[in-house]
Amino acid sequence: MLMERTFHASRTDIIVVTLVALGALAIPVIVLLNYLNMSYSTINAGSRAGWQSCATVTIALPQDSPIEIRDGFNAATAAWNTAGSPVHLTVTDVSSQGTVPYGTIPVVITDENQISDTELAATYITSNKSTARVETGYIVINPKVIGNPAAVKVIEHELGHVLGLPHTGSGLMRPIVDRDAAITPQDISVARTYTPACTKK
Repeated sequence: MLMERTFHASRTDIIVVTLVALGALAIPVIVLLNYLNMSYSTINAGSRAGWQSCATVTIALPQDSPIEIRDGFNAATAAWNTAGSPVHLTVTDVSSQGTVPYGTIPVVITDENQISDTELAATYITSNKSTARVETGYIVINPKVIGNPAAVKVIEHELGHVLGLPHTGSGLMRPIVDRDAAITPQDISVARTYTPACTKK
């Protein structure tokens, strides 16, 4: 079993993590500005906020991501898509420069004061208070996840937060992730309560 912490994002947390992320991945300052704007709320992962209907959510990895982390995200997004995720999850590379458009969740790979030795990942989500819709966010991954037999499950858990799922007392969304956990129909049902069904044909 592996520890995963959902951050309660304070103003200091957002400033520190954003500055570190800017150095590693150039996450735009909009993450911070949205937090300071009273119409937005940067809240702990699993905040029960959803995406626009028919959205494609792209997980943006640094170009120099270790292959084990890249493979983990590919496997985790495939697992959610196969299980019936209300949005289509994809994985792509990003350069160290550029903006982050809607529907993109950057990944920051760092162990520098962001997560402890026993914590392998964390997710921040910024949502619009009036619409309960996700605006932006990012995932922090500890490189110590590499080689861990539960690595894919840790990533699946973080993607659950991206889809709006909170922590639960059992299963994939437990704070302590079990490598035998799996995405369940209940997980999909909860995610679909936050993201409207796509009616495109």
